[in-house]
Amino acid sequence: MQKSVYVCVVPYHLYLSLILIECKSNRENSVVLLNANDSKIYEQFCSLKTRLEDYNFKVDVRLRDLKKDILGIEEIENKKQYKTVCSMFGEDISGKFILYNFAWNCQYVYTTANIYYKKCEKAIFVEEGALTAINPPQSSIKILVKKIQGGSVDFYKDEKLEGIYVQQPEIYSKEWERKLRKFDISDLLKELNVESKKVVADIFLGDLTETLSKQLVDVGIIYTQPLSEDGFISEEEKIDYYTQMVQFYSKYGNPVLKLHPRDTSIYNLEDICTVLPAYFPSELLGLLNIRFKYAVGICTSAVPTTDAEYKLNINENFLTDSRFRLLPLE
Repeated sequence: MQKSVYVCVVPYHLYLSLILIECKSNRENSVVLLNANDSKIYEQFCSLKTRLEDYNFKVDVRLRDLKKDILGIEEIENKKQYKTVCSMFGEDISGKFILYNFAWNCQYVYTTANIYYKKCEKAIFVEEGALTAINPPQSSIKILVKKIQGGSVDFYKDEKLEGIYVQQPEIYSKEWERKLRKFDISDLLKELNVESKKVVADIFLGDLTETLSKQLVDVGIIYTQPLSEDGFISEEEKIDYYTQMVQFYSKYGNPVLKLHPRDTSIYNLEDICTVLPAYFPSELLGLLNIRFKYAVGICTSAVPTTDAEYKLNINENFLTDSRFRLLPLE
């Protein structure tokens, strides 16, 4: 079976990687790279590493240095990690593996994945979230710097790239049409057997699996996003917005607030709702066969993938217009 390398930056990427590996029954020939961009995600990855290894997944965890990345010297660490991957496989894998890459935007391949993209036999890119295509584009200067540093730009033209799997192909550039593939996580979950579902759930949740299955009954769910961490709004605005959402949508059923893995805010809402921790991706709830009364977010890709009676993103264009409004469920 052909070797595979999965480049992940956040827990959601790891979640999808585990599903793909289990669907292919390919733990032995797969390496999962957990390359965090901040200390909080790094801590989450480190806490998951032992459980992953207990289930015989090959994994390497690393905290990237963004200052080194800007200066172009992070490539030294990338080369070290590549050697580690080769040692896990017991041979130099150049030209002998498939890359499953989550580390990209519409302009270029992220530095953390670029070395693997250059060395792979073929590649499959998977969309980080439904908002990838509409996120504000990188500056032309940054793209030029990436190109000078050896980064892969205009990757959609490359023959080695077999497909770019996205939730809404229609919102991407027509230039990409030949490479775009429709991606639906529910289709993947249907391919998982019961044992594989238990493995993935246990890696992220452990003993919390049974607790959540009993606790999350007849409730709605509200998803947070790292809107202040990414500079779209202030910390105070973000806390106020989600507090308003919890209070407003409680009339449709008891709310659960699911924190995004990169959300660092303290909401102090435990007295009026259940707050689910940040360390596991919201999509994992799909493995527990939980149906919610409603799923609400500001502009998150978690909403459409949730099994819920009502689904609502209150402003799909929030990242560009920052307009907050509370809308009724219909």
